[in-house]
Amino acid sequence: MVWFHGGAYMSGSGEAPKYDPDALVTEGRVVVVTASYRLGIFGYLNPRADGEENLGLRDQIMALRWIHQHIAAFGGEPSRVTIFGQSAGGDSVMSLILCGETAGLFQRAILQSAPLGLRRGREAMTAAMRDAVSAALGGIAPGEASVERLLDAQTAAVTTAQRFGLIGGFPFAPIAGMDPLPPARDESRRIADAAPRVELLVGCTRNDADAFVAMDPRGQRLHRLGAPGRAAARLLGDVITRRIFRRPALELAKTWTSNGGAAKTFRVDWSPPGAPLRACHCIELPLLFGSPECWADAPMLGPEPHPIDAELARKTRGYWTAFAHNGIGALGSSPLRI
Repeated sequence: MVWFHGGAYMSGSGEAPKYDPDALVTEGRVVVVTASYRLGIFGYLNPRADGEENLGLRDQIMALRWIHQHIAAFGGEPSRVTIFGQSAGGDSVMSLILCGETAGLFQRAILQSAPLGLRRGREAMTAAMRDAVSAALGGIAPGEASVERLLDAQTAAVTTAQRFGLIGGFPFAPIAGMDPLPPARDESRRIADAAPRVELLVGCTRNDADAFVAMDPRGQRLHRLGAPGRAAARLLGDVITRRIFRRPALELAKTWTSNGGAAKTFRVDWSPPGAPLRACHCIELPLLFGSPECWADAPMLGPEPHPIDAELARKTRGYWTAFAHNGIGALGSSPLRI
């Protein structure tokens, strides 16, 4: 099982303690690899028009090739690889599926809260971000700029992206039409090719967008209005969850099966008592990874002590590893609710 972390393509690491896979390994009898990849301006926005794009995606493909070649030495089976990821990691899984050169490198895929509703319509924003980076570099060639200067340019790009509404909250992402990712017009053909050979488990949390509404200044103003404002913020969160996460996940599963593939959907409804953002983005991660101590500083879990349902965590890890071992047939016929 190969894990790709989230973080909006701007932050995170496969080595973060929160992603400790020890319980998955010991309970599920699987080999887990947690991958890291280039982020932000270094991975997904090359300011040089003639430069390579999607370097973070290239890193992920290189990791899969290394695993295919070497994982047997660690007790793994190169012909039984499941890739899985959450948020930007789930979006990465979608991109890896669409890349023709990944055929044969994995046989199953899990997309957790991938913002599939934000994959299209990024061209104008990406062009504006590239212009902002060039202006911030002030004529310095990207290859000659210091890391600090490039990070300042990244900040300028992110600020520019905020003008583009919802999609601006996810400014960096693989760029369609730039190698190795096909143009958007070819995605249907790539899905038709991948569906018969890759089993798919795709879903989201019940209230994925609540966290994003709470972090947005406009959402914060709603929360300060008391009960009516909080109700409005939750309604807004439900609308965004449906648009960006839930509906695209259901549509992907339907498209997958219509192309002869095997697909199953899931939804995470769990949240601990007192959780301020309900079953929000990332809420399933403590059920899969790390120890309770690793998640002690996670506000989404509510006031301390943060209660994690140990039995549900074992069941969730069991679902994921059963899928890795035996595919969706191991998960029953009904949609999966956690």
